[in-house]
Amino acid sequence: MNPLAMLSLAVLTLLAVVVASKSDTSEPEPYTPPTSGPPSGPVASPTAGILLLGDSIGVGLSSHLAKLVQAQGGRFDARVKTGRTTAGAVSALQGDESTFDIAVLSLGSNDALLDASHFAETIQKLVQQSGVPAERMFWIVPPGFTYATSKSPAGVAAFTQAMLDAGIRPIASSPVPPAPDDPMHLHLAPAGYAAFATAIAHGLYE
Repeated sequence: MNPLAMLSLAVLTLLAVVVASKSDTSEPEPYTPPTSGPPSGPVASPTAGILLLGDSIGVGLSSHLAKLVQAQGGRFDARVKTGRTTAGAVSALQGDESTFDIAVLSLGSNDALLDASHFAETIQKLVQQSGVPAERMFWIVPPGFTYATSKSPAGVAAFTQAMLDAGIRPIASSPVPPAPDDPMHLHLAPAGYAAFATAIAHGLYE
């Protein structure tokens, strides 16, 4: 399956997150974890409060997503930081997260190289300590996961499975590949972040 076909599958159905390495042909075959399925229909009312929690992908998305949420008449806040892991997101909680209707998680890129045995516990801490139920949390699939540019396919698979096991559904995966000049093969160009934010808003409202 070529990258464009994989992209279409991820964007249209979000029923699989394909992981493999482009740069190392010795990597195992792509892994397709079971999923609980994408949201069926809108998950947020136009005036809903949307909180973005996450890492550098969230940093790139935040200004674009803020405009789309505010255009609907909703409240938006982004609590994002480059290099943030899920454990870092737990540490950065401010205590008012439960006042938002929806939490969107931009996490995973910095977790994939960590000890996978802690993924489930850390994600559960994020749910419990934020006060946002898992059914009101939605996961943005990192571009590095979708385009198989992660250096740890096993970590990608384990993190993906831990999110799904926690009951947190994917809401969007990037419609464009990582920027070719990004040495980490994780980040998007500005136009890519705008397109990604649009895909997220589509999952939230349409």
